[in-house]
Amino acid sequence: MKAKLHLLAFWVFATLAALPVAGQTSNTFTILYQFNSTTGEGVQSGGDLALGPDGQSLYGTCFANGYNGVGTIFVLTPNGSGGYTHQDLYSFAGGTNDGGNPYAGLTWYSNAFWGTTQTGGSNGFGTVFSFNPDPVPEHTVDGMTYAEYEAKAKLEASKQQPDAGLFGNSAGGGPTSEKGAVFSVTDEDLSVVLGFDGFGSDGGVAPSGALAIEDIGEEGSKIRPHSGSSSQGTNVDLSKIILYGVTQSGGSNNWGTIYKVQADGSNFVVLHECDLIPSDGATPVGGMVLSGGVLYGTASGGGSNYNGVVFKINTDGTGYQNLFSFNYATTGDAPEGDLILVGNTLYGMTYVGGVGGGGTVFSIDTSGQNFTLLYSFSSPMYDGSGNYTNSDGGYPLAGLLYNNYTLYGLTPHGGPTGGGTAFAIKLPAPPSLAVATSPTNLTLSWPSSASNYMLQTTPDLSGPWTNYTGLVSNDGTNMNAAIATAGSNAFFRLLSTNGP
Repeated sequence: MKAKLHLLAFWVFATLAALPVAGQTSNTFTILYQFNSTTGEGVQSGGDLALGPDGQSLYGTCFANGYNGVGTIFVLTPNGSGGYTHQDLYSFAGGTNDGGNPYAGLTWYSNAFWGTTQTGGSNGFGTVFSFNPDPVPEHTVDGMTYAEYEAKAKLEASKQQPDAGLFGNSAGGGPTSEKGAVFSVTDEDLSVVLGFDGFGSDGGVAPSGALAIEDIGEEGSKIRPHSGSSSQGTNVDLSKIILYGVTQSGGSNNWGTIYKVQADGSNFVVLHECDLIPSDGATPVGGMVLSGGVLYGTASGGGSNYNGVVFKINTDGTGYQNLFSFNYATTGDAPEGDLILVGNTLYGMTYVGGVGGGGTVFSIDTSGQNFTLLYSFSSPMYDGSGNYTNSDGGYPLAGLLYNNYTLYGLTPHGGPTGGGTAFAIKLPAPPSLAVATSPTNLTLSWPSSASNYMLQTTPDLSGPWTNYTGLVSNDGTNMNAAIATAGSNAFFRLLSTNGP
């Protein structure tokens, strides 16, 4: 009987061994654009970049400048020569009929980009807007009331129930103590899900960061109608959506909380009260990511050096653990942007610190191993005119965008005029497995230079995977494994032994 061979060469995100803290990588840092504070274009971007519907263009917001001085929506389009062309697509006008000063990034939802502003609108406390860049820019605004203002986080949607709309939070306002709120928004209205009441064991102040969303209904099952707002889809059940987030302060220790709440506003639970001690994190600002019943996030303070941490916690509130404590001088200080997860690798940025002093880009495994410093920004210097300038950007506040082995990000400061920069970090692409056949063998080959990859095999995709124990030869160019074709089914993959 001949073996059936299955190659899974690109499953490379699990990690088996540790790296030094500031491990050397073959990543390539590139400046995509330097925002110019002297021309009137938008500057000072504090949000994440978003990938356009074409899969190539990068969209974002700028907090300041533009035609009316209160921010812009911009696009960076590949120019065919390896660079990008910048264009401001929309300049916010502020006032009662428009928003102003967008802080968060954009979210592609229902054939448009959605976002928030911190000022403007009918009540003056900011707006939620949608923007369609193709074929003609369109801009619609929903004013935010005093109950939901100072929205700084990217909006998120349920994957299983997209008709439920988008969910976000605001650092101020709320229906009770005006200490922040979680809200939902649809095409027709904006409503409060939860208002925070401040201090104590069931409190929290100033929610921040993108929400992590868990769908607890069975995918494809019939969802009973939602009895609330008629503007949400008729088959929406908000009790089947759980929202996870953080507050910057409040709780019994007044150093912030980690919480969950169902999207219908019920079952609010404080999962963890943060504290400014070496074994905990304090003042979480960025959004968390959810994987396998575990939440991963950052806190801007606390940890063994009091420079912030990467943490994990189970969705039931158990198992809080600091995975990594930052050090200002080497790894950075005060991570504030949202984390992203690719495979089992977390990516994020710190606001300040690192070798250059202007903040860092980092990666770390979900196991807490293999912390890698991907880039350290130089420290922007004050130019006497209100700007902080350098050659590469600095003081990042946002999260990262991952696409095709590349990380994309923004800094609100730095660059020649201090308007900030857009940058990319090219990560090493995994090697592929080549196969050659003979009457008795199949030979798998991969580059000898990929010394950090291990061949693994399993008889079934459900696992378990084990290291291949047969002979692997090195001819100076390729690693080669000759596998007899007689036998049962077999799957093979290359596994990275030191991160992405």
